[in-house]
Amino acid sequence: MRVRAFVAVSFAALVASFGFAASAARADDDGVPVRITLKDGRVVEGVLRGVPSRLGFDENGEAPPGELARDDVWRIELIPTDGSLPPDLAPLVAALDDGNAPAERMRAIEQLAMKGRSASLAIPRLAELARGTDPRVAQAAARALGFLGEGAIPSLLELIRGDDPAARRNAMGGLQEIGEAGAASIITLLDEERPEVREAGLQGIGWLPPGKLQGVVPRLVELAVAGDRGSQLAVRQLARIAPAAAAERIVAILADPARRRGASMTLGRLGPKAVEVALPPLQAMLESDDAETRIDAINALGLFGEAAAPAVPKLVELLAGSDGTRAASALGRIEGAGVAALLVAAGDERAEVRRVAISHLPVRRPEDRVEGVVELLVAALSDEDAGVRRAAATATTFTKDLPAPLMRALVGALGDADVSVAQVVVRAVGSLGAAAVKPLVAVLDAEGGSAPIRAASAILQLDLADEQAELRARAVDLIGAAVVASDAPRRAEGWRAFRWLRGRNAELADALVAALRHDDHDVRAGALRVVAEPGVLPDGASIRAVLVELARGESVASASQAVRALGALPTPAPEREALARLLAELIAPNGRDPAVVLEAVRAIGRLGEAAAPAIPALEALVADEATSPLLREQAERVLTAIRR
Repeated sequence: MRVRAFVAVSFAALVASFGFAASAARADDDGVPVRITLKDGRVVEGVLRGVPSRLGFDENGEAPPGELARDDVWRIELIPTDGSLPPDLAPLVAALDDGNAPAERMRAIEQLAMKGRSASLAIPRLAELARGTDPRVAQAAARALGFLGEGAIPSLLELIRGDDPAARRNAMGGLQEIGEAGAASIITLLDEERPEVREAGLQGIGWLPPGKLQGVVPRLVELAVAGDRGSQLAVRQLARIAPAAAAERIVAILADPARRRGASMTLGRLGPKAVEVALPPLQAMLESDDAETRIDAINALGLFGEAAAPAVPKLVELLAGSDGTRAASALGRIEGAGVAALLVAAGDERAEVRRVAISHLPVRRPEDRVEGVVELLVAALSDEDAGVRRAAATATTFTKDLPAPLMRALVGALGDADVSVAQVVVRAVGSLGAAAVKPLVAVLDAEGGSAPIRAASAILQLDLADEQAELRARAVDLIGAAVVASDAPRRAEGWRAFRWLRGRNAELADALVAALRHDDHDVRAGALRVVAEPGVLPDGASIRAVLVELARGESVASASQAVRALGALPTPAPEREALARLLAELIAPNGRDPAVVLEAVRAIGRLGEAAAPAIPALEALVADEATSPLLREQAERVLTAIRR
């Protein structure tokens, strides 16, 4: 911004008052070009003809109306009329040229920073470097701008408003070097349209003391309830600056359905200091007939923790209704009265209430467990309702230092008649580590039933030491024997072990190959179903050859299932073209059963670009008059996908 300053005293006064070197003064009738940095961070340029007690600007200038007192001025610097820099700055700015070595440029930046405000004429060049592509130089330049003082604020704000995230972060660091004035200058960023720039402003005002931010509370409230990615930052600042005052404003917003959710969650995040204001309206919302209103209140109350204790009775009442899960979650966060209420609800005669209450009891960390919770979970693992038993098992998953009574009850639940409960129990026991080995071995040695197979599955999920390889081998043998057993229920239990292990069953590959080559059709069918399920096997290389044999075999049922499994099996990229050629053989006009051909076409479709070798066979299939409409349609769809 350029202005012309008119003054009434001699240039000598300027030298005396502002410390200019006499050799640099070039007073003449037209005055001396200067750059004036004001204490509020603005920079003005003009021609100075002297220094009165006040600096007046002509009516054509862009400066604020009226006169500037000398107290408004932070610094006055000469601007050389020939465009040159002062002798102490010229070589340093020249060293910043892109052609110089990075180390030389970094040294020049550091020396400019050490000069502080006296190097302000270097601000434009440093601002250019702060936008540059060399990350080290850009970061150092932005930080150096901060050492150059308030005169660098406009350049740093321009960097923050730019499109480069790295430059924005660096500029924030530069403003932090300036201190309080730098942070105060970015309050205006809270009104920026771009979210990332607003977020920079929200972070920057964190450097200011709360007493200087009371005026931005209304704007912070608007940002906090907006529900966008900057909301959390705005809430954090409100909680620091004026939580109670913010809560009063937010309570008024609760009446607006469009902003109620954001407003209620903001109230909860403001912390205990906002409870006195926020609690009454949130409790009133719990009585609403509108489900969304109640849910918003429940979620917010849970964030207050123990301070929300007055709402516990109503939350307990809501446990039995459609809001039960959320109410239980909120109670679990309200220490003391909330957890005590969950303990009572866990013994309720209604199974749905017991289920929800147990699922939110604090169990996993020993320091969170309250008196009676272990006994309650032990009882819940044998509850008449499967959902309650499942909730109790889930609550103990990944639990640290499980008490012995609860460990015994959990391992005993491996024999649960409900398969969905048993699956959760296996996962829970498998997450307990070495402490679960001894009770699992006892179950492994038991005769008959499903519990030993489930114990074997849990053992294979444990991270055991190398010296316990023999125990893992026993578990593998037990599951391997189960999947080929003549007893159908035992066989089904063995295949469940495969599924529950998902990607941790590499040790069972030999057992799977044996099942695939078994004479009994039901055993082979069970193995093929497991192989075809995505994600069950970590790597299919060891069984791919067996599947190819079955795919080329005479049994239509086994062949179609084997082809389906080949398509679902994880296949490394280098091997996909070979698989495409194999599948192409299966769809060639050779009298193959349509069921096998259809599965082969579908498997080809899963290979993407690697399926190119199968294109001729697919084209022949489409052109063959004997091809069924369903098969032709599937082949045409796959061809289109490959060619795309």
